[in-house]
Amino acid sequence: MSLSPFTKINRARARLNIMNSSSSTKATLKIINRFIGYPHIESWGSRAGLAMATLEWFIYWVKLGFGHLLTLVNMMEPR
Repeated sequence: MSLSPFTKINRARARLNIMNSSSSTKATLKIINRFIGYPHIESWGSRAGLAMATLEWFIYWVKLGFGHLLTLVNMMEPR
């Protein structure tokens, strides 16, 4: 069973430390927090961790949207 992107994000966030990050990374995390809504996203410390988590989050929603689109197309096909 594969983990959801949210579980991976939470695990990555728990492993990383704020001491590694620059002020611009912290500011970026705060902006992303407004859109994603994770309360402790500022505690992420690594740009690589941030990039991977954001990429997985994006891929998750693209897959979800594509699945809904395919469902709609299948429903519109004449039988």
